[in-house]
Amino acid sequence: GVGGEYPLTAVNAASRGSESEDTNMSPAERRESNRLKEKERSVRRGETITLVFAMQGVGALVGSVFMLCLIYFAEQTGVECSSTNNAKGSSPHALDAVWRVFYFIGGIFVSMLLVFRSLVLKEGDGHKRILARKQRRQKQMKARHVLRFYLPRLIGTA
Repeated sequence: GVGGEYPLTAVNAASRGSESEDTNMSPAERRESNRLKEKERSVRRGETITLVFAMQGVGALVGSVFMLCLIYFAEQTGVECSSTNNAKGSSPHALDAVWRVFYFIGGIFVSMLLVFRSLVLKEGDGHKRILARKQRRQKQMKARHVLRFYLPRLIGTA
């Protein structure tokens, strides 16, 4: 998988479905609607996380089969010894090309994922709230607060 994909999926599953509420509802209708939405989200959250972790095994299997296909098509399956092959019958140069092609193709998928994430996906409301909170805290934090907290620890470790 792509590094960090599993924690991001958990965060995405937890924050999904935070739509704006209908203001024309009575408080009792709004509570019932929120209860049903939360129940649906909790079911979908489990499905999403289960599917992501199940795909880890599928990805390992597909990657291994793909690597074996590359080795087969590079004709590195025999045990013939010659001046260009090593004792196992494989050409080190051909096997070097095989793993480079394998990583290159994986890099293509990762770059497609990054382009998709940067152009198509939008940040959720929860992420925007967290960023706003961080910005407020950074405005409030002064150098003296940092020194008051870290100076005794720095002196203690020096």
